[in-house]
Amino acid sequence: MPCNRFQFTCRSRTLGDHVLHPVARTILFLCVTILVLASVSSAATTDLVMRLSDRQVIDFKRLVAETGTVRFIFMAENHTDERHHAAQLELIKALHASGRPLAIGLEMFTAASQEKLDQWVAGKLPPEQFMELYRTEWNVPWRYYREIFTFARDNRIRLYGLNLPTDISRKVARQGFAALTPSERRLLPADITCDVSPAYMILLRQAYANHARDDKAFAHFCEAQVLWNRHMARRMQAFQKEYPGYTMVALLGTGHALKKGAPGEMGGDAAAYRVILPEFKGLNRQNLTMQDTDYLLLFDDLFR
Repeated sequence: MPCNRFQFTCRSRTLGDHVLHPVARTILFLCVTILVLASVSSAATTDLVMRLSDRQVIDFKRLVAETGTVRFIFMAENHTDERHHAAQLELIKALHASGRPLAIGLEMFTAASQEKLDQWVAGKLPPEQFMELYRTEWNVPWRYYREIFTFARDNRIRLYGLNLPTDISRKVARQGFAALTPSERRLLPADITCDVSPAYMILLRQAYANHARDDKAFAHFCEAQVLWNRHMARRMQAFQKEYPGYTMVALLGTGHALKKGAPGEMGGDAAAYRVILPEFKGLNRQNLTMQDTDYLLLFDDLFR
């Protein structure tokens, strides 16, 4: 289990009756002390949240209390930041402990994987097969999501695939929405178009400043993001119709979770959702407002 900002677990081999050499004992003591102090320091600097409605700093427990009754929670991430995944897991655990019916929406899986996601949650899909499915769907190392998926399986929390068919998203990112064939468009909800608002494009430039090298490539990237947003919003709404009493925590990349992203495709019912973003240099406490997110996870080391 990797170390994260909310919990610290240290597993070691059993020593049995063997006695450590004094030097080895000293080294072991120093290593454990450093790790524990690092864990305490990390938790102390990341367990605070800014509520954008009044720009007040609250603790994570208060965040859970304020978001636990809405239908949708968009929980953003930088895909390879363990602190973001630790925060997601902490929120999921807290909501599950409250007894509220819970589901997890996943950018990491397409709708085509839903049957296997259901099998995993039911305990009917072996870990090696689930990991193989994950690797075919997502190119981020498994370790970043392992604890979330394991907790969902162990507690029978529904997992729901939100993403587009991979071939379509890649084609739009390379060639633009106009390049899709009629047969490819039929794989999408009938009402999906791909117009990119100037405000959303500006936010994407802030979040992904180095993602594309020229304006045409960046425009295609933006179209792919918008298509993702609309598809994921439709999937979430379809889940809500089938399971109306559930809260869904949607784990999405930051560009999708911004209010002008997938939340903005939910039909304008702002009371139905809350958005939680982790702070990073492109989007942070200095330039975000209520128009972008409801809550911001604060990281004190961000500007060092």
